[in-house]
Amino acid sequence: MACQFNLVLYGPVDTGKTHLAVALGRLACMRAIPVGFFTATGLLMRLRRAKRGRLDAELRQIARARLPVIDEFGYMPIDEEGSGLLFQVISDSRETRSVIHATNIGFSGWGACSATRTWPPR
Repeated sequence: MACQFNLVLYGPVDTGKTHLAVALGRLACMRAIPVGFFTATGLLMRLRRAKRGRLDAELRQIARARLPVIDEFGYMPIDEEGSGLLFQVISDSRETRSVIHATNIGFSGWGACSATRTWPPR
């Protein structure tokens, strides 16, 4: 964790992506690294609730995890607002911490999960 690298666990359903992400998160915890585990849908619901007045505080709370794990990205479609919120969490991590993503969608399909049809959203 001395370097900030992202890890994308990509593969078909039921191939162990979540299991591996949790195992890596547990290893980080054993090394006293704060970890946050989120499903993409759960994270979006959390950010949408916070958007009603306390989004900055919620983003700071999420950022406390030096290793956020975002699971199930692409399992549910994301509207334009959700794309922007999720991208904000990911872009806030750039060059400051590592992020683990677990998905069954290849990079070329990430835009199709979003109402913006592009990733990152414009």
